[in-house]
Amino acid sequence: MKKLNVAILGFGTVGGGTYRILRDNADIITERCGAEIEVLKIFSRSLKSGLPEELYTDKIDDIFSDDSIDCVVETMGGIQPATEYMIGAMDAGKHVVSANKAAIAESWDELNKAAKRNKVSFLYEASVGGGIPVLTAIKGQLSGNRFTEVMGIVNGTSNFILTKMTEGGLSYSEALKQAQELGFAESDPKADVE
Repeated sequence: MKKLNVAILGFGTVGGGTYRILRDNADIITERCGAEIEVLKIFSRSLKSGLPEELYTDKIDDIFSDDSIDCVVETMGGIQPATEYMIGAMDAGKHVVSANKAAIAESWDELNKAAKRNKVSFLYEASVGGGIPVLTAIKGQLSGNRFTEVMGIVNGTSNFILTKMTEGGLSYSEALKQAQELGFAESDPKADVE
């Protein structure tokens, strides 16, 4: 069986959730993708609740220099140092997965050039439409079509908030608070809701 060794950058809402999903659903993920995924390291500025001490590092070079790590999952958010770390990981020969809309939008060319230069994958589907696999469909199954426009609210945070307001009668602030408590919105949700 193939094995994919992963490092996670960040252990906030998204990083902690990613770790828990990979840990708690390891059997089904292995069965569905045909490879065992193991988290070897988690980079965080501090040791947080729920972060296993044996996986924790506050030194980014511990991840870049570890040849056993195949893939880096960037969950830090923001533009810097996230972009710098993604490029550093690719320069170290590691594939990168990110849902970071801000960094990807700001540094699109630079990130793609780093991936090509280092012959690694740069995967960013989770940065679009709350992770709905729209990019895969457009690049793959629907690639023979000519798209002139895509319309709709394709932002998971906004979809959650608008649904709660419409169907649940919540105010905007109540729906936003619930979205943050459940991990659908960041503590600073400006990029998703403005």
